[in-house]
Amino acid sequence: MTVEEREEFYNSPKWRHKSKQILRRDKYQCQLCKRYGRLVEAEIVHHKLELDEYPELALDDDNLVSVCKKCHNKLHPEKGNKTGRYRYPRKNEDRYSGERMA
Repeated sequence: MTVEEREEFYNSPKWRHKSKQILRRDKYQCQLCKRYGRLVEAEIVHHKLELDEYPELALDDDNLVSVCKKCHNKLHPEKGNKTGRYRYPRKNEDRYSGERMA
């Protein structure tokens, strides 16, 4: 996916509608902070499996989660933050061990 295609997607009415829907579903709470008992307002809808790698899941509810800016930065260490504490498993990867499944 090119930069232009990605930008077009994120500015599309479909994405704007879907992201609002996901924020409402998650009650505008960061789902990663919530795991640790912290209630932090979510501002971003994150693709668990990257949009560039899995465009077919771009609007799939199960691939979208509401997060705060801090957690989103941790999920994307390639965008400046090198700690990258949180990461969702890739397709065919065990959720707990991180090992590839057959």
